[in-house]
Amino acid sequence: MRFGAFAASLGGFLQSYSACVIAGALFFVSQKFSLSPMQEGLAAGMILLGALIGSPVASTLADRYGRRKALMIAAFLYIVCNLPFLFLSHFSLFLLCRFATGIAVGITSLTVPLYLAEIAPPSRRGAFVSLFQLAVTMGTMGAYFVNWMFASSGNWRAMFLCTIIPAFLQGVCLFFIPESAPPCLREEKASSWQTLFSPLFRKGLWIGALLVLFQQWGGINAIIYFTPLIFQEAGLASVSQGITITLGFGAANVLATLFALFFIDRAGRRLLLLVSQAGAFVSLVALSCSFVLPDGSFLAPWALVSFMVFFAIGLGPIPWVLISEIYPLKIRAKAIGAMTFICWLSNFIVVATFPSWLDSWGFAQIFGFYAFVGALAFFCFWRSVPETKGKTLEEIEFFLYR
Repeated sequence: MRFGAFAASLGGFLQSYSACVIAGALFFVSQKFSLSPMQEGLAAGMILLGALIGSPVASTLADRYGRRKALMIAAFLYIVCNLPFLFLSHFSLFLLCRFATGIAVGITSLTVPLYLAEIAPPSRRGAFVSLFQLAVTMGTMGAYFVNWMFASSGNWRAMFLCTIIPAFLQGVCLFFIPESAPPCLREEKASSWQTLFSPLFRKGLWIGALLVLFQQWGGINAIIYFTPLIFQEAGLASVSQGITITLGFGAANVLATLFALFFIDRAGRRLLLLVSQAGAFVSLVALSCSFVLPDGSFLAPWALVSFMVFFAIGLGPIPWVLISEIYPLKIRAKAIGAMTFICWLSNFIVVATFPSWLDSWGFAQIFGFYAFVGALAFFCFWRSVPETKGKTLEEIEFFLYR
């Protein structure tokens, strides 16, 4: 069981690394292809656009061929789609490879939480599914570290190619883990997309959509993908120094996620989520103020670290834990597919528009908007999100859909 959790969680590392390596590579890619701000947003967001396609495809793969084989397909795509970076000479080909890698990201983001929830005992399911988010934060940290190693040389091709080693490792490990849901059970329980959107499951879909929408529109991806740019534009650091500083942010993210991993089955999902959202709101207000107050720039790095920590203890892992718990088996893969589609669509919009918003609005207005979203999220979570700590998947199903 533990080996299966490890092998599946490597997908979270690959997903995050593949998406976040652009944070350091974007400056050098922009120089290589002479990109406009709109093209920079497209370069950062193309992998997310691919994930939009990958997430609904993954639900069909997971139901028809099994969770394990879906993860194998994703690992194969990570390898095949990153090798061409050795030879790229046109921006259009760069976008195509990023899009194809995004399909693998979409498959991974659906299948890993699904697999982990199905193999976990009820008393430890929160921690098991949170391994996905821990792997995501470690992938982010890995991307920051690789970006730092190649910052002086500007070798953006090597930054992307570093995905291949963990993808190969996961592909080998997946041959030695069991399937989470037996084929006979999947065939008996699997339902159509029409069933998913029936009135019976409306409450679960509403909760899931709230969780993933507010997770993405709270500003986390703008901060993760564009931290070096934020520091450069704010006059706090050069690009290479900004890349180095992101290592500290990545470390804080990993440590806070480990805290969540320890407490999520003790304190419960709901309490951690509300504390996390409140802390993220205060941090965003401070970050916004740092760009309008006289000599307020010293607040920016502290507000960023604070935001990353509060996000990691709740907003990062708990939406994925909850959406893997609150849906019956017959709609689970398709429901998580729908939620990951919403997640990646929101992620794409946030990342693709950030450079243009930065030109038009400025930092204070952007982070003020994210703070407003955070306040709204706290209210919605308080009213709508149930506690699922310690309950079996069958007990949760009875509670939500009786």
